[in-house]
Amino acid sequence: MNRLVTNRDLVLDKVETTHKKTEKVSDVVFEWLNETKLLIQQLENLDAQEIPRKQFKRLVKKVMAQNTKLLEPFSTPIPSLEHFSSGNIVCFKSREKASDQLFDALQDESCSTIGLYGREGSGKTTLVKAMGDKVKYLEIFHEVLFVKVYLKIQI
Repeated sequence: MNRLVTNRDLVLDKVETTHKKTEKVSDVVFEWLNETKLLIQQLENLDAQEIPRKQFKRLVKKVMAQNTKLLEPFSTPIPSLEHFSSGNIVCFKSREKASDQLFDALQDESCSTIGLYGREGSGKTTLVKAMGDKVKYLEIFHEVLFVKVYLKIQI
């Protein structure tokens, strides 16, 4: 059980340190964590004196299997913004920075409105569409809607 708890803690640390902009943690990892949590709870509630030997052996095998189960890739790289773009988008450093800032703002719970501004044809809509596809891929939100808002200011 100690090894299982240690493995769980290592996996939790790795999940926390996985960079959400570049990697997506595999669903298999979260399934393993849930199964491990239930198994640890089961072991903690266990009274070794009252359990039949055969049942105890089965539980030990289950713990050993759980310790070796997580063999699939831990995470997969998130495709770059170019992958999510419908057109031939080239990410310059300035666009990459804007993409990172937009991604951070989308994940900031204290942020309720995000505005993009720039000259016509500068790639605002393309950036937002690509970011929408990226957050769909990462399953950050339940739904992603795209609405164009035109604002002409006359001076």
